[in-house]
Amino acid sequence: PRVLKTVFGPVHFRLPRQKCRPCQHTFSLSKPGLELNGSNVTSELRKIAILCASSWPFRQAANVLLQLTGAELSFSHIRWLCANEAEIVSTQDQTEYDKVEWEALVETTEVLAESLADQPQPARIEPDHHSALWPTYIGIDGTFINAQPANRFLEAKAAIIFTHQRVTVSPGRNVLLNKRYVGSCLSVSELSRKLFSCARKMGVTDQSQLIILADGARWISQLAHRQYPKAKLILDWWHLKKRLWQTVDWLKRYGLSSKDGRDWGRRIGDCLWRGKVGAALQSCIGLGQQMGLAAPADKTQTQLGESSLQSFYLYLRNNLDSIVDYHSYRKKGCYISSVLVEKTIDLLVCRRLKLRGQNWSRQGPDNLLLFRQMMLNDQWQNYWPGRKTA
Repeated sequence: PRVLKTVFGPVHFRLPRQKCRPCQHTFSLSKPGLELNGSNVTSELRKIAILCASSWPFRQAANVLLQLTGAELSFSHIRWLCANEAEIVSTQDQTEYDKVEWEALVETTEVLAESLADQPQPARIEPDHHSALWPTYIGIDGTFINAQPANRFLEAKAAIIFTHQRVTVSPGRNVLLNKRYVGSCLSVSELSRKLFSCARKMGVTDQSQLIILADGARWISQLAHRQYPKAKLILDWWHLKKRLWQTVDWLKRYGLSSKDGRDWGRRIGDCLWRGKVGAALQSCIGLGQQMGLAAPADKTQTQLGESSLQSFYLYLRNNLDSIVDYHSYRKKGCYISSVLVEKTIDLLVCRRLKLRGQNWSRQGPDNLLLFRQMMLNDQWQNYWPGRKTA
């Protein structure tokens, strides 16, 4: 006897077994439409179960599924369904990435061959007027989630790729029309692989005008320089301004008057807003000498304290190439803030993976990010019709 769980309730039936007369081996014939990947759950019920698990904790998802369909699945079974389907999605993503990578390699080889054959020096390709006005943006950030065992953390990394195309839905509120989300709880190279594949789908090539928005994290800068060396990396203005005023508060606690601290903060803020990072660094050195502070030497920002003047100096020096003339970029209508990346973190990660009492392994949250990414990218319905088995 067998039971098949469906969206309209359980179906009980018997599965005939056959016996081979010569060898006396018994086996069951494969029935069309019952290829359920080792589970007794139909494709439509699997789809709803994974949708619930991608939105709520597993126990709550099991209860919601029971109320919606009457199908009783344990939370551990739903978790297993997510892991099983995530393997299929990951395999498809890897195949797609290999195809995209090969196409990019072929294009690069063709360009190099044409350059060597026609010209002694590679020609510099000037972007057209439209691409110069409206670049493509990539915002990258990360957030920590609770990990197993207790008191451990792992970083969930997320990115958004978007263009300037948007529509105003209300005063002060715009909606992006062309955007894609990417997320991973695995290594930086895994996020880099997904990001490359997704960016190619949106038409990002080596010749595209690209702006990468980041908060100054070292791993983001390394990813940007390695994968998109021609892109313009911009340190997010909001993070830069926040770091400045944290340093001003630290200076007040270490003897600088409130008025002098505010004046120094406004002066440095004006320099950074205009991209004059050299003047800001010199001002940090001069103020540190006046207050008798030790030079940063070989210490890290963590060792010096995240809000100290020495740490702020290292922060500016490490992000020297990504601090731009924010005033000019803002006048051109370019994005200089990572507010969209912060929203990506909220939508993709926080609303499911940072709920109270949750502790994750490394693979578990990455499985859920795959499905949340599909939903946010409007790929959910396109994926499942091909997965139906009955």
